[in-house]
Amino acid sequence: MKKRGKKESTIRGEALNTASFLHQMQQRGAQCLDAITEEDVLSFFLVEGGSLQRSCSYKKNIAAVFKAGLNWKTKQILVTQQKTSVPLELPLSAVVGNAIYDYLESERPDTGCPRLFLTETHPFSPLSTQGIANIVTKICRIAGVRQNPGDRKGTHIFRHNLASSMLENSVPQHVITQTLGHTAPDSLEPYLRADFVHLKECALSVEQFPLAKEVLSI
Repeated sequence: MKKRGKKESTIRGEALNTASFLHQMQQRGAQCLDAITEEDVLSFFLVEGGSLQRSCSYKKNIAAVFKAGLNWKTKQILVTQQKTSVPLELPLSAVVGNAIYDYLESERPDTGCPRLFLTETHPFSPLSTQGIANIVTKICRIAGVRQNPGDRKGTHIFRHNLASSMLENSVPQHVITQTLGHTAPDSLEPYLRADFVHLKECALSVEQFPLAKEVLSI
């Protein structure tokens, strides 16, 4: 956190707040993070009756400690979903891990910045959301992909493709929702409409309805 420019007082405050949180979780019987329940968390921030006993800034301090990153040993990518601020644990496959390793060894600028992906030119600042979108748009334009009027462009096409592919392969909806970082159950509806493989299973037969030959002619 010092390398990222945080003051020592800020770091100490975040550490103390998180230590208090983890201590109470331990007192409630949780010996690991996976054992912490929603009720445990609410008991830390709310008093009996539902009144707030700790502020939003307290929550932000705790969230800052559980920071995103790569865990090579457990083969996980730990990120925080941008739209919902929901923490995600995604599998770090060998293909992705090797690509990241190659980038770190051969392409990433030699700088003290702790962020993973940086710009190619000095001062080598972290890639912004818009910067990544511009890169994707440029590559698609050069490759001639999705260049028709009205085609969806940018990084969202990868997210949509992932959700559609998982649906087509019968991945449980709660797994897809967790992977995408959704919080609302109906957030998958736009992707369900694109799941043509399973939508065809819902098609109704028209055998009982008379149709003119011209209707089915090619």
